Amino acid sequence: MIVKFCTLSALSALAQSVPGCAPRWQRGNPYTRDSLVSSVDVVDRAGTETVVTKNYKCISGSDLEPTLSHCSTYDPSNLLQASVAWTDNGVCDENAPAPASPTSALWSGVGCPKSWTEGAPYKAGELAEVDGAVFKCSTILFVNAWCGTRDYKPGAGLFWTNAWTRLGSCDGGTMNPTLSPVFQVLTNHEGCPKTFDSSFSHYEANDKVSVPVTDAVSVVYKCSSDLHESRWCNQFEPGRSYNLGWELVGYCDGTLSPTSSPAFDFLDEISGGCPRPYSSASLYQPGDQVSLWVEGATIDRAVVWECKQYPHSPYCNSGIHFSPGSENSHLGWKRKGYCQGSQR
Repeated sequence: MIVKFCTLSALSALAQSVPGCAPRWQRGNPYTRDSLVSSVDVVDRAGTETVVTKNYKCISGSDLEPTLSHCSTYDPSNLLQASVAWTDNGVCDENAPAPASPTSALWSGVGCPKSWTEGAPYKAGELAEVDGAVFKCSTILFVNAWCGTRDYKPGAGLFWTNAWTRLGSCDGGTMNPTLSPVFQVLTNHEGCPKTFDSSFSHYEANDKVSVPVTDAVSVVYKCSSDLHESRWCNQFEPGRSYNLGWELVGYCDGTLSPTSSPAFDFLDEISGGCPRPYSSASLYQPGDQVSLWVEGATIDRAVVWECKQYPHSPYCNSGIHFSPGSENSHLGWKRKGYCQGSQR
């Protein structure tokens, strides 16, 4: 009688020690290091197969990059895959309360951005929310084009870590301002540069422009400081075409005043008249300046270009394909400003 009592007590204690089952593992879910799941397993005991449910803990991924994990695709019920990505936490009780899953810390912003939408044209650096987590779309050229596709859904798609970065969890409130989630990660530029003008074809490295979002608020872009990437600034509008050539640097306040001569809005006037017009037949030295008439301009002004110092100066004498204002002008020429009046 005593033995029977002890056995029942032991069994009761054992039943109480079995934890509840975590949510069932599903392929493609955004599992990161330390995520808890459950899975059905078959246990062979003395030749008898028994079906049980076990808890597993994700061990794939590093402390620095917890999202770089195989747990979204490696099945814990598969012995080989489980040995790489999961640790067996033992049998669980599906009728007991599920164990608490680890949660990520709140992100540095306030509230939650808009929920991720499949097919949306996400811009580089734009934010989105999925299941209470905040994600940032990649700022790498071309990569942000994937941010709205199903396989790159933040936290869930098979390849989402290639296009998104998890910033943390959010408290469920609405971001303020709600005009654009991008503003939450931008700095105030302290004044608006001239508005981007698609008809102006002489943008150069480090030029800044603004793109109005409302009558009072604009975002500021800077043409890449890289000589090869900056060539795209005259072919693509900032904020579109995957931001080729342009870098989002901040936002600015205030109404932008219109001007009568947008082709020269970004140039400083050079006094003393205009240098001689460029000629492919001339031989130019470092520091030589030439003038170039802007096609379609309605005022008597010309753009002034200066031949760069060595080792760039040989391009100044490499023919029309490297002439001022051409696609390759940045290799040998630097735009200095504009001039008007007679030649020097």
